[in-house]
Amino acid sequence: LIEKGFDTEKSSEPFLRHMFTWNFMETLEFSQNDVRAIIETHERETTSIILDATCPQGSELYRAMDEYVRSHIDYPSGEDATTKAVKEIWFTKLPSVLTVYLQRVQFVRQSGEAVKVHGRFEFPFFLHMDRFLAKNRVAASRARSEVVNLRQRLATCSSELLKIYDFVDREKILLEKSPSETDWIDSAYARVLRRLEVASPPQGFDRNAMEQASHLLREMQKAEASEVLALQAAIDELLAREAEAYNEIDGKESYFLFGVFVHDGEPAGGHYIAFIKNLGDDQWTKFSDLNALTLSTEEVSRASFGGTSKASAYSLLYLRNDEIQNRVTDVGDEARSLLPTRIVRDVEAKNKRFTEDLEDAWEKPDQHESIAP
Repeated sequence: LIEKGFDTEKSSEPFLRHMFTWNFMETLEFSQNDVRAIIETHERETTSIILDATCPQGSELYRAMDEYVRSHIDYPSGEDATTKAVKEIWFTKLPSVLTVYLQRVQFVRQSGEAVKVHGRFEFPFFLHMDRFLAKNRVAASRARSEVVNLRQRLATCSSELLKIYDFVDREKILLEKSPSETDWIDSAYARVLRRLEVASPPQGFDRNAMEQASHLLREMQKAEASEVLALQAAIDELLAREAEAYNEIDGKESYFLFGVFVHDGEPAGGHYIAFIKNLGDDQWTKFSDLNALTLSTEEVSRASFGGTSKASAYSLLYLRNDEIQNRVTDVGDEARSLLPTRIVRDVEAKNKRFTEDLEDAWEKPDQHESIAP
């Protein structure tokens, strides 16, 4: 930042604006008789964004971002009248650090209480922001329309798949990954078939009827297993096409996730945990009160996506990719270059006094019990 012309000794405002401020253009438009008209256009800025993470069935960051930057509203068009309008947000400038809050709390009018939604919300550890920039508006809008269509088809396939799974443990299917997509079908039918093999025919039926029932179930098992594979293949293809929709746009405005803050509990209270990434490798450090533990990326995902417990992420910090590549290796040197000289000197003086007090305490055996190593 010093090389980019920010004099942190004179003023911290340019430095803070560069680090945390999002600039964006907000437009309101409506369509009538196939004619689109812009109602309002505003240039705004913010230091963070808040995404909706209250879907009980789960969601993910890119979908939440799409909902954030494009929404349908009722715009006042006269006395006691409204017009359906579309609000769009296009970012004109992004900061070095993206601060993203995840809104997981809903207010229930009937009870008058705040309720935390524990649905699974996934977020990427490498984030592309090109698709949300004003300079890419035309191409991004075209790609977003394609993605909306793909997601509608994906929802249809997923719904059909859940109908087949309806007679087994749905929650288990959603939360666990089966070694085979048809194992759930096979296991469900197998239990009934085993029972038919050992059970005596009920009154009015003979063994031949039991065998016919078994044959029918086996044919249903084959048909539904085949349908499951076909639906899963369709889902995989749609997901792949969705992931590729922005390939021609994304690439320049990329960010790494380096901070995840988790709340474990309900709105009335709970425990807070921080996960901070070591920018030199893929290791993360979990900070929980006085405890610090090294974790992998996969462990951070399990601890913060939610969906299986009351613990889930409520805040994310992303750092621009080029800031990571160009950053000073030594964190201490980097801090000294960014902070005002008077603050650096004050911290160094306090650290020196603390070190001297600690060394003095350890030289006195009777004080060892009161000083933590």
